[in-house]
Amino acid sequence: MQPGVKAKWDQAESSRATLVERVRALPGAQRTARPDPKAFSPVELLMHMALAEEVDLQMMDQRPPGSFSCRKAKPTFFFRWALKRMWKAKSMPTTGQMVPKPGTSLDEACRKWEEVRLQTAAHLDGVTSLDAPVCKHPFFGLMSAGNLIELFEAHTHYHNARFPAA
Repeated sequence: MQPGVKAKWDQAESSRATLVERVRALPGAQRTARPDPKAFSPVELLMHMALAEEVDLQMMDQRPPGSFSCRKAKPTFFFRWALKRMWKAKSMPTTGQMVPKPGTSLDEACRKWEEVRLQTAAHLDGVTSLDAPVCKHPFFGLMSAGNLIELFEAHTHYHNARFPAA
């Protein structure tokens, strides 16, 4: 991975590990308890993170970053709006494909998120800079490697800030 991309990626991985450890540190019953009927339990939250990032991974599987080599990244207004809300930890909607199925185990959620991150990292291995376009998203537009990693960071920050109090 190019050094600038790797540095940002490592930061996102550190944030992921911190959130996973927060969930692992909870007593068993608190890991699966929903703080609100409409909210995710901490374990469901980890699976949600994996499912959300898997959406981007699927787009990169269908259209690898190299296919955008002659284009410039151009995230949409909605991308900037969503990032701003996530960094401020303001309520954000999610889509059905990002909602985990009931009964997800902690190990399953952790394994899934790690697997999605490893596959995403493989796509970013050949990327030459943070500005290189890597993912065409229907709502967020053509995102650069930097945009994608910032999306991961903002999403992790959002859920860390809204993490249920013990």
